[in-house]
Amino acid sequence: MSIRQWGIYWIDFPKNPQSKLQGGIRPAIVYSNDKCNNYSPVLTVIPMTHTHNNLPTHLHLNEYTAKLHGLDGSTTILGESICPVDRGRIKENIGFISDADIRESIHCIIDVQFGRNAENEIVRLIKKLGLQSFNNVIAAALKGNGNFAA
Repeated sequence: MSIRQWGIYWIDFPKNPQSKLQGGIRPAIVYSNDKCNNYSPVLTVIPMTHTHNNLPTHLHLNEYTAKLHGLDGSTTILGESICPVDRGRIKENIGFISDADIRESIHCIIDVQFGRNAENEIVRLIKKLGLQSFNNVIAAALKGNGNFAA
């Protein structure tokens, strides 16, 4: 199976009852670059869930947006759960993130996760998308307790 960056795949994450990490078969976005995806036995992915929390490392896709990208309902991309997975755990392609603004938003939540200064980029992206009504979201996000929604 050809695995591409920005592809959404069903992935069999290891289950650990003592852990809060996502486990079981669930969707995830392949974040590693295509050269890595072609040659490496280990890929970098970002898990997704239907649970929605207001964390600055989360990107919520409403039901309409999620369905456009092959998912079955509203979904939250868990930037804080970015992780390596063995290629053999990737089961089936279910979609693809083709929208440049969503990709840019994913880069932003990963920047937040790794402590990179993404605040200016986040504000620029929200303004670019014409989301002036989200000023309260911007303020909350910059304080570290906000949510970014696409």
